Amino acid sequence: MSGDQMQSEAWQLEEMEVKEDLTNEYEIEQKLMVRMQLEDQFRSGVNWFYWIAGLSIINSVLYLIGHEWGFVAGLGVTQIIDIITYSWYGSFRLVAIGINFMLAGVFALLGYAARSGRNWVIIVGAVLYALDAIVFIFIQDWISIAFHGLAIYAFIKAIKANNQLKKLGE
Repeated sequence: MSGDQMQSEAWQLEEMEVKEDLTNEYEIEQKLMVRMQLEDQFRSGVNWFYWIAGLSIINSVLYLIGHEWGFVAGLGVTQIIDIITYSWYGSFRLVAIGINFMLAGVFALLGYAARSGRNWVIIVGAVLYALDAIVFIFIQDWISIAFHGLAIYAFIKAIKANNQLKKLGE
């Protein structure tokens, strides 16, 4: 074999290695992009717990200071507590706020625990929020029911994303 042929084969081999490196790099980038999208989807779903908790507290405070409106993504149970106890005397209002803070705290804790990747926590939270939607069914508040459905859908997407992340990690 002549020197030119050897050099040509060496360049071809080098070219193949470069193409293989680029292919591997592209595959790694694609996997990284998928992982980042799944992590965003997971976090987005789990963050609903914090929104539910925060908006429930805001709704209770708004009701306490005399506003008749609130956010649709809050808990219906806290709204019932507000309505029942705020018609009583002043000291019961503080009790109501305390109960509402505890209920909202449960959802904040669910959000915190769910971030560790425990699907059962998300399921428990979704079931609790679905049960909370019953309040709005009775009063026929369809917008709040739709928001409850949207949050539950986000929880389901978070579980699916988490399962896919676990498969990527294997």
